[in-house]
Amino acid sequence: YDILDTTISLEQNKQDIEANHKKAIEQHQHPSVWYAIKIVSRHTNAKWKALFEQLPQALDW
Repeated sequence: YDILDTTISLEQNKQDIEANHKKAIEQHQHPSVWYAIKIVSRHTNAKWKALFEQLPQALDW
């Protein structure tokens, strides 16, 4: 299963993947858990720190 659509640009693929992640977080994560991740875990957990460094706009979700 290939998640990249080879008929569109890499930039569009990146935007689509980001939009899908945002939608999944908004629909499936409890808001207080996401808030705690943004406030605390992004400073104390290497996985979350790396995610927010690569995708800083996720802090606004």
